[in-house]
Amino acid sequence: MVEKIHWCRPGRRAMLRKIMFWVVLIPLGKELQAQKACSIKGRLGADQNGMVFISVQNADNSYTKDSAAVKNGIFYWEKKIAEPCHASLVLNPDKKGMGLQMDQQELFLDPGVVAELSGNAGLTGSEVKGGPSQQEYMTLMGQLKLIGDEGKKLDSLYQKYTLEEDEDNLKQVMEQGSKLTKKRKDVQQEFIKTHPESFVAFILWLRKVAPAVIDVNKVEPEFMQFSARIRNSATGKALAGRMETARSLMPGKLAVDFSLPDTAGVKVALSSFRGKYVALCFWYRNFSPFESFSFALNRIYKQLAGDSLHIVSVFYNGPGPEWNAILRDANMNRWTNLIDRDGIINNRPVSTVAKAYDLSFGLIPQLHLIGPDGRIILRDINMAVDPVGDIRKAINK
Repeated sequence: MVEKIHWCRPGRRAMLRKIMFWVVLIPLGKELQAQKACSIKGRLGADQNGMVFISVQNADNSYTKDSAAVKNGIFYWEKKIAEPCHASLVLNPDKKGMGLQMDQQELFLDPGVVAELSGNAGLTGSEVKGGPSQQEYMTLMGQLKLIGDEGKKLDSLYQKYTLEEDEDNLKQVMEQGSKLTKKRKDVQQEFIKTHPESFVAFILWLRKVAPAVIDVNKVEPEFMQFSARIRNSATGKALAGRMETARSLMPGKLAVDFSLPDTAGVKVALSSFRGKYVALCFWYRNFSPFESFSFALNRIYKQLAGDSLHIVSVFYNGPGPEWNAILRDANMNRWTNLIDRDGIINNRPVSTVAKAYDLSFGLIPQLHLIGPDGRIILRDINMAVDPVGDIRKAINK
């Protein structure tokens, strides 16, 4: 029942993970040579004043935030970019509220092209003219418009029948909504399939790939369907980098060794647990449902930990007493707890550990099983289902 593509909305896994790519370094000179200025010119209603906040997609699929002043409906913004990218604009969010109530507009930017927004009111509903990528985006949105209109009608009916407690009609509306969702996905998939040269199609595809731990066997064939131009772009190389990291973390590979401080400040190496199975967990606190996560780790400890299996958890929220308080309150201080201080900053992996294991706040918690020989047995165990059963089966315990 969603009537538009929310390009900036973070994706989710079982533990409500967010989106993140890590940056693959590209020769700086070549990148700067390829950059060209793009700009956005706005001519809205004359009564529009304040600030427009602009989020622009980076090569690693993160977003850089900027702003521009709006006076009597006029604003201007400029930035150098190397390749087409998605942008999201919001006008005076503090005044307009949050979520779907925000006065917003989405568009695609092309290097060397001026995007023009015009209308008699705010951003929402304004006409957008831009380059080739914006035209492709508008083609896709045109295909989705009828589906979106149907979705709006179903949303209204859903609210109506909910208030009336009409279970029969609610069931029908939900069934229609499921069919509409599938129809929308089919349109998007067809667009991706038929536009191998399109950055719009590529970014739409990335929305499915980016929120999850990379499965190379599944992702690589789909990636190769895009043109060489797309694959060799900065955004394409960023994904290729993640796939290379994923290959190094496949079952049978040696787990990357590291040494991090424990709660007493003493450095502990992962390799010091050779000879035992290790349940290696990367985590942070600010996600939901944290209680289910901590419960799962405690179950693993109670049912499996001992002479042959040890739990090693690596915390990503920064140093300080908060970490110890979390461990104490969640009863997680019974195994080896390490901290990777400033390992992830602004949702980007900074430390060697975070880079080696392709970590971001959007991709943790993660739980891996490492064998006595230091090789990975299971990667990214689903902690929301039966992690104890998965580990027990793998170690025949």
